[in-house]
Amino acid sequence: MGWGRVYERCELGRELYERFKFPKQDLSRWLCIAYWESNYDTSAIYQSYDNAVGHGLFQVSDKYWCQPSNGRYSTNGCNMTCDGIWK
Repeated sequence: MGWGRVYERCELGRELYERFKFPKQDLSRWLCIAYWESNYDTSAIYQSYDNAVGHGLFQVSDKYWCQPSNGRYSTNGCNMTCDGIWK
């Protein structure tokens, strides 16, 4: 996947706050989630016990939130491709 990026904690915090307008009071919670889910790696992928695949910083599930490129069924609640999560 050539588009991934691994952030440093403070760098990601600035990006979430300045670019994506995350509320300052919530940053430590989101940074904690990103650390434990992906180690700040935007291209992280994890397959769970039920064959759902988590994508990106926050391990967005392709079973519910994005459409996987392999054509497998997803409810695709965010109406986006899973590849689009880290682009």
